Amino acid sequence: MLLHILVGTIYFVMSTTAFVINLLVMLVAEKSSENKSTTSLIVKNVCFSCILQLIPFMFGGIMCITDSPFNYYSDRILGVLLESGWFMYIGLSLALAVDRLIVFMSPQSALFRSRITYLFIFLSWILWLGSLVVLCLPDFGYSFQTAQGRIGWGYRRDLHGAVIMAEVESYLDLTVFSIMLLVYLLVFGYLFKIRKASSDQPPFSTVEMKILITALISFAYESFFVIWSFWSPPVPFDMLQKRIVMNVMWIIDAGLFSTVSIIVNNRVQTKIKEMIWRQKHVVVNVNVIVCADQS
Repeated sequence: MLLHILVGTIYFVMSTTAFVINLLVMLVAEKSSENKSTTSLIVKNVCFSCILQLIPFMFGGIMCITDSPFNYYSDRILGVLLESGWFMYIGLSLALAVDRLIVFMSPQSALFRSRITYLFIFLSWILWLGSLVVLCLPDFGYSFQTAQGRIGWGYRRDLHGAVIMAEVESYLDLTVFSIMLLVYLLVFGYLFKIRKASSDQPPFSTVEMKILITALISFAYESFFVIWSFWSPPVPFDMLQKRIVMNVMWIIDAGLFSTVSIIVNNRVQTKIKEMIWRQKHVVVNVNVIVCADQS
């Protein structure tokens, strides 16, 4: 019972923190002057897909503390929300990688970039919808009730459809991340070529470079997370410990992109401070007005 309380508290605190961070970055992207840019659109969708994943972890923390999945339907709905959110996220990660490729290799192709971005976002939503439908089928699903107990989210290994889904996901994840690796290698190759050919300042803004850095850090962590999840080398963990570590790593992944975006981008930090300060300023003004009316 003590283990469930400790692990559940970790799940809840981490996922709630990551939820707030994603929400702040999404609001910044919505209110920024570059709101209509293709990159901003991808960022907002990425944050939304992360929020979809974090909501089940917040409830999962409560489930773990109480050692109860609430009921069959809540467990099913939250599991579907979590896994389908992941599928949307990997599609959007690929969209961001392709966006970086076009930005650096063909910065003048605004119309082409816009069309490609909308296509990849559309396909990411199709991937989300398709996985949502499949996961809702009776023999499929993601559950907080696994072979290790109510300690973390995972596929139901006692369901034939869920086992097939886990197998398909492993190869889908590997395929998508292999394509992303190829795309980022092309980006690095082009940047190296530009740097070698000219000693002048590259014709790319600092913001674009920071977005690339953020995307690369997220990609590196996600690649490790996926490989460790499906093809992990022998480690001194039993399945219970591995389940807990996987869920903690997943929560970190769902908050990593937004967290790194805040750390590396001073403009994002400034806009978040402005939003918080403006909110406090409004609250103070309201309190002053109320006090004045009462007197």
